Amino acid sequence: MPKIIKSILTLICAFVPAMVILNLLGITLVTSFAMMEIIAMGIDVPNNVWLATISHDLIYLAPLYSIIFGVGLVISLIAADFASRFLPFNRYLIDVTAGIVSALTALTLMNNLLGVTPIGASRTIAGLLALSACSGLAALTFSFIRRKITS
Repeated sequence: MPKIIKSILTLICAFVPAMVILNLLGITLVTSFAMMEIIAMGIDVPNNVWLATISHDLIYLAPLYSIIFGVGLVISLIAADFASRFLPFNRYLIDVTAGIVSALTALTLMNNLLGVTPIGASRTIAGLLALSACSGLAALTFSFIRRKITS
């Protein structure tokens, strides 16, 4: 198998699980923050409604969430690959930092370009940090799988 095809397959095999992690954690987090806001208003939200809402969001929000955060993750991982050639830090640390920065950048750009915060969870520092951590975990997943495949 030609080297370029093997490299592309390696990247795909590492990126797909990273996107699954990103979507599962991020969307669950976004929905949970919204549910907590509803509960804070004094409305009772039964567990089955909470879980049904998460399931619904995982199905219908995943494409948009993947585009918003997936594109940012791809760009950040490319930048991390380039930066790792010049920085004396552990590659996992560089990739995780790139993932966190990609989420912060995506959320900041949306807030500035749209004039609103389209993802409710990012309206608080806790939500912003949690969404960024999800992206960081996705980047770590990518980095770990990529290294396991290539070693």
